[in-house]
Amino acid sequence: MTTVKIVSKLFKYAFAAILCYVFIFAMKLVVVFPWTAQQLYFSQVPEQVGLIVFLDGEYKERVNHAFELYEAGYSKKMFSPNIEVYANKKLVKSKLKKLGNKVKFYQGPVAASTYEEALITKDFIDKHNISSMILVTSPYHSYRANWIFNKVMPDIRIVSCPVPMEKSWFKIEKIEKNNSHYRIFRSEQLKFLGYYLKYSLGINFDRKIEKEIKNDLRSKDDLNYIHYFKRFLDNEISKE
Repeated sequence: MTTVKIVSKLFKYAFAAILCYVFIFAMKLVVVFPWTAQQLYFSQVPEQVGLIVFLDGEYKERVNHAFELYEAGYSKKMFSPNIEVYANKKLVKSKLKKLGNKVKFYQGPVAASTYEEALITKDFIDKHNISSMILVTSPYHSYRANWIFNKVMPDIRIVSCPVPMEKSWFKIEKIEKNNSHYRIFRSEQLKFLGYYLKYSLGINFDRKIEKEIKNDLRSKDDLNYIHYFKRFLDNEISKE
């Protein structure tokens, strides 16, 4: 067999392997991609867990639902990787004042994306030897958030308990082309595709961010989280 024939055969095998990989990649994407707005809403039955985690954003609805789950007895600990929305800060402070020392609440540093929130939550969970959590977010964000958190924390049991659709401003039945509900639907699809490419192809868009977060959270105890939470509470009290 000549060298040309050997090279030609190797090229064919390589091309076939690439086609096979692309086919598998595409098939997996077809299965997990949120093709419909209904798929954005991923809700599970709440159960006893080691931690209730709520993500920042929206106007109060995520905070309210997280505290409802706490008061229903699903966990004694609560955590938010980031609280930037002013109305949410005020609401959290108000609820904590009413509950007093009953709830163990922690807040992480500022996070700019769902991926960063997952990294910060993982750090907190690792430090506290927690094996299960409830994840609270908005209905439209629940599918992508659950997918990302499971990728970042594959060994943690994550129960997705987003704000119930009837309590959220986002309504699937109100989706019409070019309205706000429709734009959110399309935005979530694009964001999911970006994260799918990141994890499936090993593309780390946030390598620098991930390194900075891990460096910021090197402490072996709660002090950094308590510090962030105390700072946020003190700032809120000083504004009253």
